[in-house]
Amino acid sequence: MMRKVNSYVIRLHIYLCIFFLFTLGGCKSIKPQPEERAYPVTIAAVEQRDVSISIESIGNVFSLQIVQIRPQVGGVITHAYVEQGQYVKKDDPLYQIEARPFKDRLDVAKATLTKDTASLKFAQIRVERYSDLVKKDYFSKLNFDQYTTEVEAAKGQKMIDEANVALAELDLEWTTIMSPIEGKISQFNVDPGNLVVANDPKALTDIRQITPADIRFNLTQKDFIAVQKAKDEGTLKFEVFLPQKVEEPRSGQIYFIDNHFDLSTGTILIKGSVENNDELFWPGEFVRVRLNLGTISKASLVPEEAVQVGQDGPFVYVYIPEKERVEYRLITKGEKVGQQVVIEKGITSAEKVVTKGQVNLRPGSKVKIITSTNDKAE
Repeated sequence: MMRKVNSYVIRLHIYLCIFFLFTLGGCKSIKPQPEERAYPVTIAAVEQRDVSISIESIGNVFSLQIVQIRPQVGGVITHAYVEQGQYVKKDDPLYQIEARPFKDRLDVAKATLTKDTASLKFAQIRVERYSDLVKKDYFSKLNFDQYTTEVEAAKGQKMIDEANVALAELDLEWTTIMSPIEGKISQFNVDPGNLVVANDPKALTDIRQITPADIRFNLTQKDFIAVQKAKDEGTLKFEVFLPQKVEEPRSGQIYFIDNHFDLSTGTILIKGSVENNDELFWPGEFVRVRLNLGTISKASLVPEEAVQVGQDGPFVYVYIPEKERVEYRLITKGEKVGQQVVIEKGITSAEKVVTKGQVNLRPGSKVKIITSTNDKAE
């Protein structure tokens, strides 16, 4: 009997030991679930306001008119009436070419005209005297016809002489070279004392119109379509400013749009003019051109760094405050305005978007908002 009891007790102890071993082993295998990580991010509210849309391009300043001064008659330049770099008005004298040979030629032409005028008068008087005699058959009709022909020939010679006088007067006039436009004269390529020939390929100098300033720039096909739309709607405005004087834009008018795109660059040439009485713009300078296309009313704007680009296109992470998580949102991106971007579709003005820390985010990721400048978004 005692043996049976002892055997029972021993088996009970063994069972209890096995139970405790399994219990302890099972407790060690159960591990607590790790807490979900919250990624640090910065956010910004979607801003809603009226936005002026514009396109900017780089252009150059040109002169509306550039005239190269060349002599129309040959001779020695005796005098320059202007200084290099001087401003001149239209019809101001610039150079003087030796005029004496041309005065002599004019005198010869006038003398020839006087002589031939006298010959014409004599021929006309002779025809008048013989006209009655030929009617009465007192004079040969053949000789009379010859006299009549000589009158017509004398008239033709007089016309030639008059033309020669006009040409001689014109050549004499051209010995004084006048300015054809108002502008600023350049350096002299030929100094007084030199011999020049008519229509010399080497220009004496050139004159450039300074005001108004001619602005030329190029636009891509995409930008040109927007400009055409704004022009048709009457909202297009044209401004020009120097890169070092951004705060001084000057309004002007577009007066020329080319009739084709340049195949080598894919751009189209556009010209505009701005007033330049103070000579702010100088031919050859680089300028910034701003084309104001119009205003978008109540546009939604986000910081530029909030917009990311994925396989499906541009997107933003929208912060959901009640869940402390982010939502992946595809957007339609509009124009860039300073450091912001217009969002045409995909968000509302009441939402907030992530601006930093997007690299670790996935749709639905938990986030914590950085409120201190010492914190960093990973």
